[in-house]
Amino acid sequence: MIRRLLQRFQSTEGSFIKNSAIVTIGFTLARALGIGFSFALAGVIHPDTYGYIQYSIALAMILAFLTMPFAQHLLARQISIHADDQQKLEEIASNFWIVMLGLFVVTLVFVIPIFILTDTFNPGALMVFFGVTVFYSYYGMARGFVFSVRLALVFVASNAIQLVLILFIYHVLDLKSGLPALAVYGFSYLAPVGVLLAFYPFPVGFRRRHVKWSRMKEMMRASVPLWISQAGYTFAGFIDFFLLQQLLNNAAVGLYAFTRQICIIFDFIPMGLYTVLMPKVAAAENRRTRMKLIGLSLGATVAINAVVLVVFLLLYPWAIRTFYPQYELATDIALYMALAQTMWGLH
Repeated sequence: MIRRLLQRFQSTEGSFIKNSAIVTIGFTLARALGIGFSFALAGVIHPDTYGYIQYSIALAMILAFLTMPFAQHLLARQISIHADDQQKLEEIASNFWIVMLGLFVVTLVFVIPIFILTDTFNPGALMVFFGVTVFYSYYGMARGFVFSVRLALVFVASNAIQLVLILFIYHVLDLKSGLPALAVYGFSYLAPVGVLLAFYPFPVGFRRRHVKWSRMKEMMRASVPLWISQAGYTFAGFIDFFLLQQLLNNAAVGLYAFTRQICIIFDFIPMGLYTVLMPKVAAAENRRTRMKLIGLSLGATVAINAVVLVVFLLLYPWAIRTFYPQYELATDIALYMALAQTMWGLH
């Protein structure tokens, strides 16, 4: 039995299972630290400021709809396909950096005049946009080479830096502005990415001789479906923030965003089960066994989330009034949001 497991983990399948588990665990830990970031902020600032921060982050994610999928998906896929061809990898990386820089500059050239003309200039959103562009450039490269430990380290380290700096800036220095939080959120990615690149550089670099306009056009054409998909995803993911901000105000965004952050606990259960069962599903010998495991995980998720939901409804009114009275929403609204997050987790 033990010998079989060792042989499996030494195989390609075992490598996939192990690397997937590392990234998933790292992502889950990073999410937990991210919740700490939100709770640390909400404890000392007004919902209006918290809403401005969350709205700005949402805006930055929309600005990144070109740069993010270009690195996260296209770069990762092309590197993984040509992992054994060093010259091809050099060509991909060299053209990627030119296109990525172009996408970043074009986005700024397009949005900054709009910000100025509409009197909505948001430096915080631009800082976050810069940070996530750097992060996903590293993410795409590391994902393509299947450097799972590095991916997990960047996830966890950037979120840990965010939490530590927020505690210092807002709880020790007692600042109240939202801009420092956005600077922390955007620039926190730079340190872990820089350290990892310094000590563990990627096995490819920029080579001017490989830069070709035909290759860049090919990469951009291949990205069009990804950009369309990303635009739809970001629209669906953040339209609620924009509607609340336009129809009501930043304070409404703050109340809503904080409650939604609390409801992320309903994501942790399916994420935890996914982490535990994923190796078993991947290692299953036939489709019937895989479907049985998936069915069991679905049933367990529903049952456990139902218990958590009851506890949530019992504790929410007391907890929010005791620790975050400025962020209290009616219990029925919190219930609807918890149910929506549960359905998202099941999805």
